Amino acid sequence: LCAMQARRGRVVRPLLDWSPEALRAYLKERGERWREDETNGDAVYTRNRIRAEVMPALMEAYPGAVSALCRLACAAQRDEAYFEAEIQQLSLTRRKLVDGVALIREELAAVDAALLSRVLAHELTERGFGTQDAQTIARIAAAVRSGDGESVNLTGGAHACTGGRYVCLIHGQVSVLETP
Repeated sequence: LCAMQARRGRVVRPLLDWSPEALRAYLKERGERWREDETNGDAVYTRNRIRAEVMPALMEAYPGAVSALCRLACAAQRDEAYFEAEIQQLSLTRRKLVDGVALIREELAAVDAALLSRVLAHELTERGFGTQDAQTIARIAAAVRSGDGESVNLTGGAHACTGGRYVCLIHGQVSVLETP
């Protein structure tokens, strides 16, 4: 929902608010040349099909749709910045594992429900587990809340294992050692 941002870290996109038509007209008026990305017209890319088919239909049905989507993206960016600041203020205990990290389940369970899924997604991304889908994050969050032991498969063969005390994020295969 946040869409592409005009400024994110060191990346600045000063022309993001300009439409392609307005940019071309501006350059043409000044006699400047420009290059078009040849992939922009290729319908194999979802972004191009949305731009060519979905957006015109949406604007026809709802003339104020683009403005509404821009307002939604601005609100989502504001909310995302707030949640990110909240995550940075948390002081979660992390224990390094050979192939991952362990977090204290009770600390995670104490996090507000609105923030927990974002905390989990943040931890997974920061620890190199990549982006996980919403259902995966929801399963981990439910296991954190319930305290039930559960192993949730992550992309790339990784796992999130929830037990009574810890939530372990493990890059490799989970192996269970049998004790005599």
